[in-house]
Amino acid sequence: MCDADELANEFKFVGVTVSQEVISKCLEVSAAYNLDAETFLEEWVAFAETNLNGNFQPSLQTVDMMVRKQFVKQEKIHIKQEEPDIKVFNPKISTEIKNILKTYNAENIEIEYNDVKHIKNEICQTSSPSIGKSSHSQTSSAYAKRTDAGAVLLKFGTEISQDETRDKHVQNFSLSVKLLETQASWDEHDVRYMFDTISEEGGALHARMNEIGQVLTKKHNLEDPVNTITLQGSNVITTLGRIRCDGDGQLNSASVCLERHLPNVTGFRASINLQNIDKYSLFPGQIVAMRTTVRSIKSRYMLVPEKIYTDATPALPAEVPNIPGRGPLRIVVACGPFTLSDNLQNQPLDDLIKHVVNNQANVLILIGPFLDARHASVLNGTITESFRGHFESVIDSFMSALKHLHVQVVLVSSCLDVHHFNIYPTPPFDLSEKYANLHLMPDPSVISLNGLIIGLTSVDVLFHLARAEFNYPPKNPNRMERFISHILAQQCFYPLYPSQSVPGARINVDQGLLVKHGKLPVVPHILILPSNFGYFVKNVNGCIVINPERLAKGNVGGTFACIDVHPLSEGAAAKKWMFIVMRMIRKQKIPSIFSLRWNEVNNPCGTMDPAIHKSAELSTYHIQD
Repeated sequence: MCDADELANEFKFVGVTVSQEVISKCLEVSAAYNLDAETFLEEWVAFAETNLNGNFQPSLQTVDMMVRKQFVKQEKIHIKQEEPDIKVFNPKISTEIKNILKTYNAENIEIEYNDVKHIKNEICQTSSPSIGKSSHSQTSSAYAKRTDAGAVLLKFGTEISQDETRDKHVQNFSLSVKLLETQASWDEHDVRYMFDTISEEGGALHARMNEIGQVLTKKHNLEDPVNTITLQGSNVITTLGRIRCDGDGQLNSASVCLERHLPNVTGFRASINLQNIDKYSLFPGQIVAMRTTVRSIKSRYMLVPEKIYTDATPALPAEVPNIPGRGPLRIVVACGPFTLSDNLQNQPLDDLIKHVVNNQANVLILIGPFLDARHASVLNGTITESFRGHFESVIDSFMSALKHLHVQVVLVSSCLDVHHFNIYPTPPFDLSEKYANLHLMPDPSVISLNGLIIGLTSVDVLFHLARAEFNYPPKNPNRMERFISHILAQQCFYPLYPSQSVPGARINVDQGLLVKHGKLPVVPHILILPSNFGYFVKNVNGCIVINPERLAKGNVGGTFACIDVHPLSEGAAAKKWMFIVMRMIRKQKIPSIFSLRWNEVNNPCGTMDPAIHKSAELSTYHIQD
C-alpha cells in the first residue's frame, strides 16, 4: 500500500509529473494488487518500456492497459493452470502448413493456428499507441513547437565562463580514441554466440568468480575460502560464492542462497540465514565472500554469516589525461532512440548535430539503438528499405554534416538495433563506408581519450538492478548510488546472473563474452549509464557517473549531456589537476554546469577531493514537456 505523495515522488524519480486524477487511479491499482509505491513504479516502467515505446507519462487509458496485461493476464494464467487442459483448435490450416506437416509425417497432429493478420494488428497496437498519419503529423508538430529546448535541467557546482576558458587551438588538436588495453578486441569467433556448452558456461562463471574472489580476499584480509561445506560446529569459516535465488520468484530473505561452482567438481549450494546481518544489499549473480558458521537443517546446509564482503572496487586510473593548453576537451554524449516513436525522420538527432557544429565539440559519443527493434515502423513493416540500409544512411547523413569539423565520433553498438546482433556483450557495428574520424565500439566498452577513461554501455543495467535487488533495511534513500556501487564493486557492466532472474528484462547475455568483453578493470573517470530513470550526475567512489537519459522519449524530445574537461595547473609543474564540467541540456543554450576536481598528487589512489565534494550543491529544475 502507498499514499499519493509517495507515488508522485516515485514518478518524479523517472522525470514524470502526474495529474491527481491519474494518481488516484494508480492508488486504486496499488490497493487492489497490494503494491507499494516503488513496486508500482517498477511495474509501470517495465510495461511502458515494452508496450509504449518508452513513453513513461501515464494516463487513465494506459494504466488500465497495464492492469490488463500485467495483472489480469497473470490471474487468468493462474486460473487456467487449475482448469482441465482442454484446447480448441482452429480447423483452418493452410496448404503450406499441411505440406510442411506431410514432410515430417505429421499430418494427423493437431496444431493451434491463429490469424496472422490479427497477430500483426495486436502487436502494432500494444507496442505503440501512436501509429497512423494523424498521429504522425500531430507528434511532429508537437516536437517542432516545444518551448523548453535548451532548458537547464541540472545545476551542480560553480559556473565557468566558456568564452574565457575555451582555448582555440584545442578545437583542432590531435586526439587519440581507442579501447582500453585491458579490454579484449573482438574477433570473428566472438560473434558465434550461444554455442557454449554447459561446462563452458560454468567455466566462464567460475573464472569470473575466482577473479573477483581473489580481490575480495586480498582487499579485506581474509583467509583462503573453503571449497566445500561441512559442519564446523561453532567454528567460523571463510567461503566464496555467487548469490542465487532458491526458487523461481524474486530474491528475498527466505530464498537467498550461496552457490559455489568449481571446474570438474560438484561444488555446492547452501541457504543463507541473514539474521546476524544488520544491513545488506544483494542481487542474483553477485559475487561475495563471507565469514560464516555452518548449520544443518532438514539435511541441508545453512550458512549463518557474521559478515558479508561485496566490495571489490578497483582503483582509478593512474594515468593523467593529456589535455593541451587550457582546454577544454568538449564531449557530447547522447543515447538512442534518436527518432520519435511515430516516424523515422531523426529530428532529435539532426538537432543534436546542429548543437555539435555550433559548439565545436571535440568528441561526439552516440550510444545505440539507432533503429530500435521495438519501433512501430519496424513492428508493422512500413519501413521502405532494408534495416542495414536505413542504418547506414543515417550514419552517412550526420557524418557528412560533420566532415569539415575536427570532431571524433564514437558509435557504441546496441543489442536493440534491429539490424545488429541481439546479444550482450554486443560486437561493434560494421559499416561498408569507412570514415577516418569514426570509431566503432562494442557494447560495453571502456575507451581512452588521450588518457581520459570513459566507460560506456547501452543496456539499462540500473533498472535491471532495481528490479532484482533485495535490500535491507528498505526505504534506503540512496538507491541510485547503491546500484552504481554494485557495478563498480563487481567490476562488471552487467553483474546480474542469470538475466532471466530480472522481471521484465529482455536481454540475451552470453557469459563467455561477458567474461571477455564485459569487465570494468578500473574505475573510469567518467561512466555513462543510460537509463529510463531520471537524468542524473553522481560522484560514486571517485567516478563521475552520468545518466543522459534518451535523446528521444516517445513523441517528445529527451536530453543529452555535454562534458568539458579542463587541465589546470597549480604551483609546481608536477601538481596536475583535472577539472570536469558537465551540462545536462535539451538543446543549444548555455546552461548551468556540473563540476568536480580530481587531484593526482594529493590523492594518489584516485579518490575525489573531499573539500570540493563537500562544498558542491545540487539543484534540479522541473521542465514541462
